[in-house]
Amino acid sequence: MSASPLVIPNPGTVVPSGSLITPTGSMGPVGPQGVSADATNQLVIGSDGMVSLPGSVLWYQRLRSYNSVVNPNFEVNQLSSNAVRLVDRWNLWKTAGITAAVSSGPVATSAGCLLPGTSYRVTSQILTFQVTTAQAAAPGGSDGFGFYQYPEGIAARELVNDVTSLSLMVFCNVAGLKFTVALRDGSGVYSIVYLCTIQTASQWTVIPLPNIPAFPSGSTVGLTPGSNGYNIFIVLACGPTLTAPNTGIWNTTGGYVGAPGMSNFLSTVGNIFYCAFVQHEPGSVCTALIDKPFLQNYQECLRYYQKNTHYANTPCTGNWKLVGTLAATNSTQIRCLIRFTPEMAKTPTVRWTGNSTALGNVFLESVGLVAVGSTGVGTSGVQSITLSAAPTCAAYADVLADWDADTLIP
Repeated sequence: MSASPLVIPNPGTVVPSGSLITPTGSMGPVGPQGVSADATNQLVIGSDGMVSLPGSVLWYQRLRSYNSVVNPNFEVNQLSSNAVRLVDRWNLWKTAGITAAVSSGPVATSAGCLLPGTSYRVTSQILTFQVTTAQAAAPGGSDGFGFYQYPEGIAARELVNDVTSLSLMVFCNVAGLKFTVALRDGSGVYSIVYLCTIQTASQWTVIPLPNIPAFPSGSTVGLTPGSNGYNIFIVLACGPTLTAPNTGIWNTTGGYVGAPGMSNFLSTVGNIFYCAFVQHEPGSVCTALIDKPFLQNYQECLRYYQKNTHYANTPCTGNWKLVGTLAATNSTQIRCLIRFTPEMAKTPTVRWTGNSTALGNVFLESVGLVAVGSTGVGTSGVQSITLSAAPTCAAYADVLADWDADTLIP
């Protein structure tokens, strides 16, 4: 018995709803033909009459995958003892005239921090601010409160010659809170500010700031390793001297960080502000937040701050490790073994401790604590330590210490 021949259905035949479609039955309606004329469409018809994705579109996608901010989601926290550093790469801005008390710093979070409309968790640690003692009157003069980062020059190259866009993911328990996002050039003189409003209380919100004008001619934007590229400020209260006369326009003087019409976050005890992500990217459109994996994020932070203890340990608290040996009998010179990985952005300041309480000393074998006079240090490591006085000790005695190295680039 021979098999029935295969019947090819006629293209374009419409099948009524509920009809059984079989290999020998009719086809459903043919889908849309051609290429959409929508303005957002990136596909075209090529010279051979077939659909094409131009190479320029692929370049556009690569261009839209860059974020200049290091530690954009605040996850890297090496527990630096720098007095103003909130977390790696982010510093507190609080001037002398601010009398309000605000608990601030990174806080681990096991819930929330989902990108609005998705199930994607953008961070495991948020930067938090909570007013514990209020300052009812708005700050005066050049006083203000907020936080900031100075992206290094090597992070500014992708942004300097064209428009850029900035996005923040924030939370506040005060509906209608108005705060400022400001960019300043590397000299801190040229500035542009934007007024941001949190419409809904106690809800994570992504605030887009698209199409920021390019840094103007005459502004200073560092592009070399170790230089201050530019400044990003997020300001919750600001006095009139540093409040710009306008928004969305580059000012060539003043170094403004406040926007007209902003709130005084410090006015009420219990006010809370959280930040989960900051993104600064090239182009006129704010894209989805570009995640930065922890290991990449951590490696970038090491360019600015390193320590000889474990990531989760507080530096300079007695975590001794071998750092070198005495160069000669009764010498003041210690030959060091310390190498920075990666190389640091610029020559750092190094702190030493030979025990868990006092800074400025190392532990010398068979002698004990000895005071450090100076340190021979560069971007790649520590070459030598000079003791303040020659100890009575044999050559090549081991030297142990706990240390950290800070470039002091905020």
